[in-house]
Amino acid sequence: MTNCSRTLLMGGEVYYEYHRSFSSSPAYTIVLIHGFLACTYTFKKLVPFLQKNYDVYALDLLGFGQSEKGSRFRYSYRNYALLVTEFISKMRLQEVILLGHSMGGQIALHMALASPESVKGMILVGASGYLSKAHPLARAASYLPLARLWVKWWITRFKVKDVLATTFYDPSLIDEEMMEVYSKPVRDANFCDTLIGLLRYREGDLCQEELGRIKLPCLLIWGEEDQIVPLRKGIRLRQDLPHSTLVSLPNAGHQVIEEKTREVYSAIEEWLKNKILKEEK
Repeated sequence: MTNCSRTLLMGGEVYYEYHRSFSSSPAYTIVLIHGFLACTYTFKKLVPFLQKNYDVYALDLLGFGQSEKGSRFRYSYRNYALLVTEFISKMRLQEVILLGHSMGGQIALHMALASPESVKGMILVGASGYLSKAHPLARAASYLPLARLWVKWWITRFKVKDVLATTFYDPSLIDEEMMEVYSKPVRDANFCDTLIGLLRYREGDLCQEELGRIKLPCLLIWGEEDQIVPLRKGIRLRQDLPHSTLVSLPNAGHQVIEEKTREVYSAIEEWLKNKILKEEK
């Protein structure tokens, strides 16, 4: 059973989905966090697998998908982490496992550092990492009157299919439905505020010392042909996160969830049963 709804978080209207488990006694609640230019659609193939044993929630971050877009929200990882924390609290979720893809993985890491008591563990899929914050000149330029015009011009040149092609090992998997879902939010008149906000407020990714303070168990899943966040970053995260396990899948790119859904689910299931549940006994 799937329920779609909206709620107010951090002053903005957030779209979310609740996928009730097929199990009468789900061990965990998995909260899905999408990446840059994405939405809950990212997880459409994975959700039916996860529902077998777990309750699943997926939300569109403010500025993306079907959630509110505009200039009221301060688009930083810290605030996104607070938004997810508020969502978990508002929904009264327990035994939470975060699953973050790409930028969503970095948001999960920020949340794990700031509010480790809110979650039991993390699954990071092709998570962004080790990026510095925007150059001061670029941040300053975001305040100029012409910034919105420049972003609107960039959006008119934005080709979803070309961008998606860089995220797949097998671009033939890109279909019309996928292109429409990812194109629609970009056409929103307020989406330029999202892009400007991400440039203006996005702090750098967590550094080695900060990652070392995260004590939650963590599963890292990577496509070996990922051209957006290369596997070497996953290997580095494995070294810097004290309680992490890395699984890499061949013939898959950044959209490893789309390309290797069963294998991703198998890795998650094995990790949850052999790592998390084993440690809790």
